[in-house]
Amino acid sequence: DDDSISCSELCAACLGEWLLSPLQLALRMAKWYVNTYVTIFAVLIWYKANVFTYAASSVVEEALLLGFFFMLLTTQLDLGMRGCRTRSAALIGVFVWLAVPAAFLFGYHLSYQVYVLHLEVLLAAAGLATLG
Repeated sequence: DDDSISCSELCAACLGEWLLSPLQLALRMAKWYVNTYVTIFAVLIWYKANVFTYAASSVVEEALLLGFFFMLLTTQLDLGMRGCRTRSAALIGVFVWLAVPAAFLFGYHLSYQVYVLHLEVLLAAAGLATLG
């Protein structure tokens, strides 16, 4: 009835933490990218609405989609962080599956807006490259 941990168990626990650490770092960086992405896109929507001829309904639509996109990616990354910490396969599975609607919204930002600027293409392409 010894409660001590063997050396092999300790090494396995340390190795498991070491392998999870890069994933947690990547998720933290992705969270920073999402905040930066949404901020830049919000400024660009304002810029396009003031510089180009833009229907009011299109501006509202793009702003609402950007808000939904922010909520989706924030939820996805939070689930990924929690799943990584708790080692929950279900949470990691939801994290992976939420990449599908996020990819569609990145695609919208790439080509289906009323006006697509080069900066938006670069940001959305970088987001797609790091999505999954």
